[in-house]
Amino acid sequence: MTNGPIAAGLPESVIMLVFMFKHRMVKTLAEAGADVSVMHVRTLKTIACLGPSTPAELAEALQRDKAQITRLVKPLIEQSYLVKSPHPTDKRSHVVALTRTGLELMERIAKAERIILERMTEGMLASEIEQFNALAVRMQRNLADRQHPACAPRDAC
Repeated sequence: MTNGPIAAGLPESVIMLVFMFKHRMVKTLAEAGADVSVMHVRTLKTIACLGPSTPAELAEALQRDKAQITRLVKPLIEQSYLVKSPHPTDKRSHVVALTRTGLELMERIAKAERIILERMTEGMLASEIEQFNALAVRMQRNLADRQHPACAPRDAC
């Protein structure tokens, strides 16, 4: 619907915003002593939201395959942010859950996000922030793979 000159700069604006947010998040977390990537943050936040999770559950929620989930989870277990345990009802599977250290990291992540959001929204009215968020969610829904419900934007936990 909007293919004209008004939308011409939108792809670059979105790409740069995402890149700058991710860069700032990694830098802020590193300054707080946490050596994790943005995908590690997404993984931890998903586990915090869902609770103890199987690799299959994480793969669906994060839109990744199980091999990628294994590569994401392994260093988080090694850094004691997650613990791996046998699945309580399915002997063929296991679950990963946040440890106390992982919960402490989640607090640092929340603090880093607050710092970044304060900087990112400096000089903006609350109504502008709400409007931007509503538009961003609408754009996510427009782009979501309608065949895959995990791709649709979710409400925060």
